[in-house]
Amino acid sequence: MEGPPDWADVPASWRAPVLPRAAAPSGNIGHRALDWLGEHAPGIVLAATLAWVAESGAQVVGARLLGYAKSPISGVPVAILLGLLVCNTAGLPASFKSGLRFCATTLLRTAIVLLGLRLSLGAAAGIGWQALPIVALCVLAALVLVPVIGRWAGVPPRLAALISVGTGICGVTAVVATAPALKAEEDEVSYAVACVALFGLAAMLVHPWIAQWVFAADARSAGFFLGTAIHDTSQVTGAALTYAGRFQAPEALNVATVTKLLRNLCLAGAIPLVAWR
Repeated sequence: MEGPPDWADVPASWRAPVLPRAAAPSGNIGHRALDWLGEHAPGIVLAATLAWVAESGAQVVGARLLGYAKSPISGVPVAILLGLLVCNTAGLPASFKSGLRFCATTLLRTAIVLLGLRLSLGAAAGIGWQALPIVALCVLAALVLVPVIGRWAGVPPRLAALISVGTGICGVTAVVATAPALKAEEDEVSYAVACVALFGLAAMLVHPWIAQWVFAADARSAGFFLGTAIHDTSQVTGAALTYAGRFQAPEALNVATVTKLLRNLCLAGAIPLVAWR
């Protein structure tokens, strides 16, 4: 605050010369890369650390403490529980949010796409033709039965419709995509998203064991079940990875992935159908 203020009426000769600022090297690719890295690195490192701790911890507890040759505990649910623990105890500083958002969106979606690319077109087509009638039946049942049950339970029609598409097709994405067509209120969208996310998370943790109990060693049937019974694509992938790793059934992962992606394609037809009804 030393010297005359900018608004003071003083001779120009008294004023300190204004030096031009150096332009930020915005066109420099290296500069932009370092800027992106500085913004996202904390969250990415935190996510990678939690994933490594979860996978290592699951193996140590299952193999060394419980005495199994292969740990019966999957690192996927352990990582989720660690994330919940960190967010609800220490809290999540703002500096980590950009990187974690990148991991939960771009990185996760890329990984799911690469997971699908592992399959040949012939294998994917073979699984798809078998999954098509199961997917059609499950999606139709969700779109028809959930609103009926909602009416019986006193749930508002728009909220029941949002829950039906979230349950039947692709979780939170379906809820958010359908809401504008239904002119849904913000509280209805929030409640539907919370229901779909909560029950989808519970299903991801529990359904791999239900699949083994119901279908025994039939990995293909377990994959169809996981691909149709869990809401979100990432949740299906996590459950299928848990099942494949725990029960040595890699085919279940392939079948569940193709089945879930086939469900996602139904969104284009479900939105106008639900809005019209």
